[in-house]
Amino acid sequence: MGLSRIRIALRLPAAFFLIVAISLSVLGVASYRSAKETLLHSGKAELSDIAASRAEALHNWSQEVETDLMMQAHSPLVHNALRSLSSAWSVLGPNAGADLFGLYVTDNSKPPFLRADLLDAGDGSVYSRAHSRFHEHFKSLMKRGAYRDVYLFDSDGNTIYTVAKQDDFAKPVSDTSGGAFLAAVKDVLAKKPASGSEFIDFFTYGDAGEWSSFIVAPVVEQDGSVMGAIAYRMTVATLTENVGHSAGLGQTGQTFAVGQDGVARTEVRGWHDMTIGADSPLQAAMLGSSGVIDTDLVESDLKNQIVAYAPAKVFHHSWIILAS
Repeated sequence: MGLSRIRIALRLPAAFFLIVAISLSVLGVASYRSAKETLLHSGKAELSDIAASRAEALHNWSQEVETDLMMQAHSPLVHNALRSLSSAWSVLGPNAGADLFGLYVTDNSKPPFLRADLLDAGDGSVYSRAHSRFHEHFKSLMKRGAYRDVYLFDSDGNTIYTVAKQDDFAKPVSDTSGGAFLAAVKDVLAKKPASGSEFIDFFTYGDAGEWSSFIVAPVVEQDGSVMGAIAYRMTVATLTENVGHSAGLGQTGQTFAVGQDGVARTEVRGWHDMTIGADSPLQAAMLGSSGVIDTDLVESDLKNQIVAYAPAKVFHHSWIILAS
């Protein structure tokens, strides 16, 4: 009898503690799941906010570039530069393009990426005097916007000036190697009455095959006649410098822009430049929606990541911002 009482006395507390332990375990698991879901929801919301803010920043940046280009197109300094360089080009005669290409590209002693440092070819020509007068302004403009190049075209469609002096300097707009860019410049020069700027989305450009985009605007006289055009060249580095930051995403996170063709417009790790498939979760983004994806994307090598997406209007083109 005494032994049974002892056993009962031991069993009751043990059973009580077991019930308490089980209850605490269940409560702990439930609390963990709740906390995990809360953190996941909070993380998705924060990622969505980052994607939306980057999309807005990209849109605002494109508007600033467009405004800056139009201001330059209406600037007295640009008008003077265009008149001076156009006149100097004419003085050089029918071989002006070949002669200037030789002076500023072929015979330029500086490496290709430093040709912009040449202020005056030293040939004593009217063109070189005009070049030395205006070059620093356009060089500063190029650096300020992180542009790849800045161009001036005369009314006949000659590339009478570039900052970087690459292989497209002194070429006519009829040169097919200029692709969609020079074709757009030709259209801008011919359009009557002259209108606003025109954006050319990214494509493989030039002898180096560099992924580039352009924006071009007419330069118009007071009487409405087109005296030429001004253009900016932008690369992936341009966009990354201005809007490609990944602040707030840690060391492995990133934000980047993708065009309707599925090709990245800013620097990105692990992304495949490929057409976004009909069954891709990103189809919603292509249609202008925002959202969050927590499944692996075939377009990316990066796995087990949450990706937020948001639409972005860039120079009136529809792009996508992704944050992961």
